[in-house]
Amino acid sequence: KSFEDIITEMEEQPRWAVWDSEAACMLDSTSDAAMVGLTLEYACHHAWFNCSHIPEMCLGSDWDKATYVLSVYANERSVNRLPTCFYKGALIFGQAPAHAVHGLPCIVTTDPWTTPLTDEGYQAIIKLNDTQKVEAFVYRVVVEQLNSTISDESQLASFASNPPNSMYDLTLLLSEASWVCESDSPACFPNPSEAPLSDQGFQQILAQGNETGMVVFALRAVSHFGGQILDPDSFNNVVQSVTSLEALVTVLEQRPVWALWKPEDACAIQEDSGLAESFAVALTVEYACLHMNVFNCSNIPPACSQNLWDAADYALSVYALEHGGDALPTCHFKGALIFARTQANSSKCIVSGDPHTTLLTDEGYQAVLVQQNESQTAVFLQRVVSEHLSATIVDDGAGLAALAAEPPDSMFDLLALLRAAPWLCLHSADVGAGCTDSVELVKPVASVTGADLSWRVYGFVALGVLVALTVMGTVAHVLCRRCAVGCSSGGEGAEEGVAS
Repeated sequence: KSFEDIITEMEEQPRWAVWDSEAACMLDSTSDAAMVGLTLEYACHHAWFNCSHIPEMCLGSDWDKATYVLSVYANERSVNRLPTCFYKGALIFGQAPAHAVHGLPCIVTTDPWTTPLTDEGYQAIIKLNDTQKVEAFVYRVVVEQLNSTISDESQLASFASNPPNSMYDLTLLLSEASWVCESDSPACFPNPSEAPLSDQGFQQILAQGNETGMVVFALRAVSHFGGQILDPDSFNNVVQSVTSLEALVTVLEQRPVWALWKPEDACAIQEDSGLAESFAVALTVEYACLHMNVFNCSNIPPACSQNLWDAADYALSVYALEHGGDALPTCHFKGALIFARTQANSSKCIVSGDPHTTLLTDEGYQAVLVQQNESQTAVFLQRVVSEHLSATIVDDGAGLAALAAEPPDSMFDLLALLRAAPWLCLHSADVGAGCTDSVELVKPVASVTGADLSWRVYGFVALGVLVALTVMGTVAHVLCRRCAVGCSSGGEGAEEGVAS
């Protein structure tokens, strides 16, 4: 076979292998440069998008260009990837990572908190006809591009219910909107108890010249850092002396004696539906993902990447796993207060060392392995067998215990070993060395009687009866023919005798 013939066969996904369409032809940052170049060429030739309009922020490398164009192609046509992974005699990539991270702006997604602030990103959002997602996207445009804040979220909601058709029109309308306030303007008179905990919000409250308002804003910042005021006079003196949020944060990070500080409460995520809080969570994910030692946030599992708060829980807990249990070292990023700790432990997306609840991902596996506890590892393996593989252990548990005593280093290797384990039967595919011994899949002959007979047994019985009836009918027919011939010959002889 030629290489092209082999590729054609692969594209048909033959049954002798298990195929993961979500991982097929996936582009990543370690991809071969030549393949990325061919991918970019193919995608630009077949996308409706004009590749001369790739935004400047994505022109730094072919990888960024290809990522942008592939994600635009997918959103244009509501598909996962290009129709082929083969071009000009070579393999190419067909899809960008499905999930982007805030601050990595070259993947167009349907997530308003991560998709690029470009016309392609905007089109991906408005075609969803989801007012809340349009609100989130518009909020980012106001904060990140216009360096402003929103004084009235009800007017934003009304605006988002009937958004303009293009990013150009959106920016133009926002620059003229009465409810969009420039960072140093007091004209909107934002409420200090609702102003975003960002430098823009700080400057707007400061511009009002209202000391009481500034105290209210600063108290919110103290509470964010897990503090309770003990000496109001000393606190007020600090408030009067600072001229930016960054300066206030510098003071709060020193844990001054005029407040009682609870480190366990500092910068912990408190779920809130407000846009300012959601923006802070998006910045939290960005900071955590940019400071991981190993983990790539494009690998946040789909169950946790669809919700911003869940993604933050996953990223923060993995960050802690990689950094000896430590929270983020700061609660201030890009001019805004962010979070450093996950939500309550009831969150479904927190990676922990508890084998009963941690996620069945490589990060969850590593959190269990690091404890070097065989019984804990065995609990995790049992969950992988039953929940992830939908399999059954067909021995007395000795196989699982042996694996827990010497577990592999990664979830990938673990799954490979389990799929080949002789003591395991994968019911979903009726495969696995242990299936031949499984009473659920192979029944003793003695049990195949009465009500337990399968349709195959009944079919064979019916076929036997049909054959028997056919034989009996044939025999009867032959006997009747012989009888008829004999009778006819006897009659003719009698007639001749009478005549003579």
